[in-house]
Amino acid sequence: HHMLDLSRSSSVWLLPLLVTVLLSPHLNASFYVAMLLANFIAIVGKSGTFTLYIVGARAPGELWRHLRLTLAIAMAVSLFGAAALTLAGRPLLSAFGPTYVTAFPTVAILGITCLPLAVKDHWIAIQRVRGTVGPAAVIGVGLLVAELIAAAVGAQNGGLLGLAVARLAVLLLQAAFMAPLVYASLFPGTLDAFVSPDGGAAGGDLDA
Repeated sequence: HHMLDLSRSSSVWLLPLLVTVLLSPHLNASFYVAMLLANFIAIVGKSGTFTLYIVGARAPGELWRHLRLTLAIAMAVSLFGAAALTLAGRPLLSAFGPTYVTAFPTVAILGITCLPLAVKDHWIAIQRVRGTVGPAAVIGVGLLVAELIAAAVGAQNGGLLGLAVARLAVLLLQAAFMAPLVYASLFPGTLDAFVSPDGGAAGGDLDA
């Protein structure tokens, strides 16, 4: 569970380090603020997924209802946040100081990444319900490495904007890989076979 969580959250800590090493500490200051703004939107969208594992383990027949609700909320929040950062990103950054505006339009691209991340967050929640945390963690770590490599290549070739665009491209590919499972889980009965009759995820441990 911890490795699966790290595979999702570590990029928020590691990307500023990449910017510092590959670009400059000066650029990282503005990039870090842009990441904070985008990550706030992602966290709001992700918050609904925290209860999905408990719901899926105890009432698998109702998971699809909750999944539809949390996914709809996450996508709505992500769309609104991406639009807000696109339209108001420059004044938001300038509130921290004139030099922080260098992270625009990077902040807008980071806001758009909240959309594929919403799919990824639900994919992770579904893997917990299925009891396939181990394989999902391995996949997650591999996808994290791919995300960081793409971001590094993008930064070297296009600065902050190149990093953001490269990361978005990788996250969109990840979302395309995860979307079929998320979509299938939106319908009744899809995950029932993965939950044991005693209320625990098949192959998993509710207390893990």
